[in-house]
Amino acid sequence: MADVSRRSGVSVGSLYHHFGSREGMIDKARARQFGESFPGNVVEEAQLLLTSPTPVAFVERVRALLGETPERTTIRRRRLETIATAARRPGHLRGVVAIRAHHLDLGERMARGLIARGCLRDGVDPRAFALLLDVMAMSGSLREVDLHPVTSDAWGNLVGMCIEGLLVS
Repeated sequence: MADVSRRSGVSVGSLYHHFGSREGMIDKARARQFGESFPGNVVEEAQLLLTSPTPVAFVERVRALLGETPERTTIRRRRLETIATAARRPGHLRGVVAIRAHHLDLGERMARGLIARGCLRDGVDPRAFALLLDVMAMSGSLREVDLHPVTSDAWGNLVGMCIEGLLVS
């Protein structure tokens, strides 16, 4: 804490007041890092998906958002690293869970909007649909951890088919 105080110009007392401990400060930093690992404006992206004029347009927009770019791959890897670290540290985990819950809440609201428009099949749970989209986004990083990785195009096609299967044509 003394080193952070010296480098930041913030008193040690203030650091303890705001973070409680060195672990508390690390927990907040990791939670912030995790929150910053989501590219773009998640609210705008959810709105873009929700306003898709047709199920086909929705699938195309999802594929575009889940697409692989070097920047997205790096960001998703960092997100996976943060989740892995959080699994062993309760303070980190609380921050990660809160941020993920917020993003899943947005996805759930989007799914409820799709249900209201008659776009999602009967019986599709809105929270489960939001989680599926989140998992599909993260899976791009896992795709690369293979001796014979699936191509980005092949994965995108499969993701599209899975989502199309949940939509009403």
